[in-house]
Amino acid sequence: MLPDLADDAATGVRGLPHRIGRRPSTVGTVVLLATAAGLLLARLDFRWAMLTVSVTLLGAAAVAVSRSRSRFFLLVQLVALINVMMLLSVAFGA
Repeated sequence: MLPDLADDAATGVRGLPHRIGRRPSTVGTVVLLATAAGLLLARLDFRWAMLTVSVTLLGAAAVAVSRSRSRFFLLVQLVALINVMMLLSVAFGA
């Protein structure tokens, strides 16, 4: 998920992911995205919530099959995009 940690370390970048490590950063990302998704799903009507869950599970299944870090990163981006769409839907009452 964090493929450039070594490059960042070589150039002197020391952010939070570098200080806590790869695994805690990955777990923290998943927990924060899942929490945001859960809070937003609680505000959506049933059909939008089911669509969101279905798309996310489909992406998770694809990642589980491939076990590729780049695909995991794409899944994180997909979930973040879905969270933004849900946030806009909640904010504008769709």
